[in-house]
Amino acid sequence: MKEINIYLVGTGNIGSTLLAQIERKKEFLQESQDKKINVIALADNEKCYFSEDGVDLSNWQEKLKSGEAQDLAKFISDMKNDKKENKVFVDCTSSVAVSWEYSNILKAGIHVVTPNKKANTDTYEKFIELQELAKENQVKFLYETNVGAGLPIIGAINTLLNGGDKIVKIEAILSGTISFIFNTFVGEKKFSEIIREAKASGYTEPDPRDDLNGMDVARKILILARLVGTKAELSDVEVESLINKECEEAESIDAFLDKLEKQDNDYEAMKEKAQRENKALRYIATFEAGKLKVSLQMVDSTHPFFNLSGTDNIISIITEAYNETPLIIRGPGAGAEVTALGVYCDVLGCG
Repeated sequence: MKEINIYLVGTGNIGSTLLAQIERKKEFLQESQDKKINVIALADNEKCYFSEDGVDLSNWQEKLKSGEAQDLAKFISDMKNDKKENKVFVDCTSSVAVSWEYSNILKAGIHVVTPNKKANTDTYEKFIELQELAKENQVKFLYETNVGAGLPIIGAINTLLNGGDKIVKIEAILSGTISFIFNTFVGEKKFSEIIREAKASGYTEPDPRDDLNGMDVARKILILARLVGTKAELSDVEVESLINKECEEAESIDAFLDKLEKQDNDYEAMKEKAQRENKALRYIATFEAGKLKVSLQMVDSTHPFFNLSGTDNIISIITEAYNETPLIIRGPGAGAEVTALGVYCDVLGCG
């Protein structure tokens, strides 16, 4: 039986869901693929826990609480010194500090799997360095969940490129949060009310400005452009924020939400214009001819982005092969279950 030994940093929403999926699917995995996933180590912001024989996932929370004080350098050192084969470092944090360790880990011959976008949206040189280190050390650096949660977007683009196809244009809705907001903003409720409800329901980041300023979407389209071979930096992405400077600079989240009400009339006017023209408001990321842009647009009923619901993400890819009808990938763009499933599939890809 092929064993995959993982060392997980980050046991929040995605990380804990991943652990539940590993436990739930262990018998299926053994029967269908003759593989076994062993969770050798866990770490959160406060504690880390190692188990030579693998962590018992039925009570991993208690085990982690009984562990040592969190020390990322020691965690990585202990992982590198572990004599096990087929080791996978799984980063389910959004930490820049953790992402800085990927080079060190790949050099040690350890696979890296992560939904954390920080490394891939650092400098272009850093992006290329990680790809090359993975090849040089014959390990995998997999990050399907950097874009579109669990949707197979990166895999599809890599498949096209590996087949010699040429990407002409990418157009995408890449924020489950913003997709939900504009799919909901069709009735009598004001824009600021929708944001408050989305925050209360847990659809936004703790500070909704982290969604509404467009930088999360900018990072995602940048990653896709870099996959295609464009030597772009995050500063090259033209981003239309959904909030004005006054909202962006508000001293607190509550103050921001209060100031957002001043933008309600502007959004109401845009919504009414879209409805009069039988169009829908969509926050779209575009990559074409080396240019990257994120902006609020109105699309008509002939556009593939017109009919969306919930937190749907959707991507349209035009290539030399898919030139008359684009390749469309659509599905949930947010949620712990689908994101953790994407991480799980990447982990299996290392085995």
